[in-house]
Amino acid sequence: MNALMIVLLLAVVLLGVTTMVLLSIIIARKDQLPAARAKARGNGSYHYLAQPRLMTPAEEGVFRMLVQLCEAQCYVIPQVDLACLLNHKIRGQNWDAASKQLNGRMVDFVLLDQESLKPLCAIELDDTCHNTADRQSSAQEIERIFAGTKFPLVRLTQAMASSREKVGEAIMSAVNAPAKK
Repeated sequence: MNALMIVLLLAVVLLGVTTMVLLSIIIARKDQLPAARAKARGNGSYHYLAQPRLMTPAEEGVFRMLVQLCEAQCYVIPQVDLACLLNHKIRGQNWDAASKQLNGRMVDFVLLDQESLKPLCAIELDDTCHNTADRQSSAQEIERIFAGTKFPLVRLTQAMASSREKVGEAIMSAVNAPAKK
């Protein structure tokens, strides 16, 4: 064999070995490939169970009180996502970033006028689940978000929530207050 043929043969062997090494790496890391990661995530084939309750027991108590207080004037809507309540598409701001600030945040209740279906105020109950640091941080962020709107947010402590009169006063005060500028 001449030298050229030997070099070609070595190149083919080297190419074969390189291919085998690359294949073994790919097989070893197949779980890191995008298709494998998507399959591992389930591609939407997750399973779910119904929640036994929509609200905490404390929220249920306040809900019942609000329904009685508002009777023929307002609808009480529980667990409202801020993205449904507040418009983030304000000229001059980054809409995606503003939307992400609202993403997944909720208020415990929204009162709607029965005739116009216009939202009147949002209500947050600071019950025992608000005692954790992350929930307190989230509550502060919700407070900050509402501070920049012309929409009233009523915060009810557990002590206030036990008094029908105090809840009624807090709502009336918020709804009848002059709009923020």
